[in-house]
Amino acid sequence: MPHPSYDLDGDGIVGCKDYFLAKRFDLDQDGRLNTAEKANAIHALKSGFEDNFVWKVEQTGANRGKRLMQVRGKFIDAEDFLPIRDTYPQHPVSKVNAQVKTQAQLKDIRKAELVQSFKKTKEQWDKSNPSSMPQQYILSEFLVDHPAYSFAIITHSNRHTSVKQIRNEKIVAAREQIGLTTQIKDIKDESKDPSLKYVSNPEVKSKSEWKKKVKNDNLKDLSKFGVTKHAGETDRLKAREDCVISPIIYG
Repeated sequence: MPHPSYDLDGDGIVGCKDYFLAKRFDLDQDGRLNTAEKANAIHALKSGFEDNFVWKVEQTGANRGKRLMQVRGKFIDAEDFLPIRDTYPQHPVSKVNAQVKTQAQLKDIRKAELVQSFKKTKEQWDKSNPSSMPQQYILSEFLVDHPAYSFAIITHSNRHTSVKQIRNEKIVAAREQIGLTTQIKDIKDESKDPSLKYVSNPEVKSKSEWKKKVKNDNLKDLSKFGVTKHAGETDRLKAREDCVISPIIYG
């Protein structure tokens, strides 16, 4: 009969599982667990010591569908061989941090490196075999820094630095020959142009007065040309007949 100290789960009964685990902590093999051995057993169970074993194998019997085997001290269940990995030393390559994690990323990097290599090769080729050579312009031996004037009609200046200066001086000389001023002035009369300046006492104070003023100004202009009467349709027809019949030509 097992000793009651082998009851590790505290249910009052020492089962097969309790007996199996307690025997591994009974260091003096006296068939009981003292205070220290019991404390070590409880601490180990809380830390996962029970997970190192496979339980309830005997309940499956001969109809067990998956293999159960022990390899290098590890139990392999359900065709899972991953626990064996912990029995081997760590591979040196596993500590290397790969810069490329996918095949697509590796292809992109290699493609970019190939493109850069082609660009560098092309730059070296273009440098050694340029498509065009810069032309070296040779200044004429007759070129002078300050040329003298070559037109007899120009009297304002005896040195020229551009063709535009010569053209302007020729225009000024031509204006002087025909009696015009040397400065071109704008003959446009800007006195009647409207402005935004405030007028305290304007000549026309309303729109109706402005219309009346415009009407009177038009009548004055018509009176200058002798037109004081409106010609109707009959008058215009008679005037055309007189132009044909009478030798008098109407203007």
